[in-house]
Amino acid sequence: MKADPALTSYLQMFLKSTDTHGYPKDAIVFSEGDAGDLYLLVLNGAVRIEIGGVVVRMVQAGEGFGETALLDGGPRSATAVAETDCKLYAMSPEKFDEFVENPHFIRPILEHTLRRARAAEQKIVELTKGS
Repeated sequence: MKADPALTSYLQMFLKSTDTHGYPKDAIVFSEGDAGDLYLLVLNGAVRIEIGGVVVRMVQAGEGFGETALLDGGPRSATAVAETDCKLYAMSPEKFDEFVENPHFIRPILEHTLRRARAAEQKIVELTKGS
């Protein structure tokens, strides 16, 4: 399969970017209630996402997080903590807007967000049945 030039240029942006930040294990990346001013992509390591101190998911290398606050304009709905030493690419709201306009990237973000919403709905049903 031939490489898509748009996809290649976006990937090069990540790899050549100076917008990367290292976090040691257990460092807080952002906290629940913070302003949602960045989308983050895990370049290496892992980040755990917590709501009210409960781990709700793990984000691995190649996955991103923080899109909810950028898309809906609200505060962070969770706390992100470095599960391991990790390196993250930080994307500004402007770059994120450009990023999601590319159909190669918006679909994976939407699929990821919808999978999380579906899992949350299923958890609500499980908890409701258990009451």
